[in-house]
Amino acid sequence: MTAAAPTPASAMVCVKPRLEEAQALAVEGGEIADDLHVTLCFLGEIDEDQVARVLEVLRPVAMKHAPLAGQVGGVGAFADNGDGYPAILLPSVPGLVELRVAVTQALVHAGIDYAREYGFIPHCTVAYGSDGDDPLGDSEEFTGKPLHFDELVNPHARSALDA
Repeated sequence: MTAAAPTPASAMVCVKPRLEEAQALAVEGGEIADDLHVTLCFLGEIDEDQVARVLEVLRPVAMKHAPLAGQVGGVGAFADNGDGYPAILLPSVPGLVELRVAVTQALVHAGIDYAREYGFIPHCTVAYGSDGDDPLGDSEEFTGKPLHFDELVNPHARSALDA
């Protein structure tokens, strides 16, 4: 597994499906395939020094976790957040929760804070719907599709560091 550099604003640690998988999961009018991800933890705004520290802390975590493989276990939605309700895919990926725990433990051990106001519900937001609009349609279209997570990234970062 590899780790990619977070950007200095709105940094998060996440995993992204392989591009061909993301393209198969993207829906018309929804998030673009390249932005599909599962957030492991949100860091908020961090400065350049913190970016380097996060990379340093996460490199060993990435090295210890083999690429993860699984599938979409189902679909769902969260409550409307003002921009519509997030239509989500629910990953059934062994090791994903353990990876999240390892990431957050490494950050805490290094004195790097992350947002804790919400519990961890692994999901991939693919679109935003509104009343009477179901962007995911038939859940069987998504359930069982493969998911592979090969690197820890910030969805806006474009370069990966080999672990």
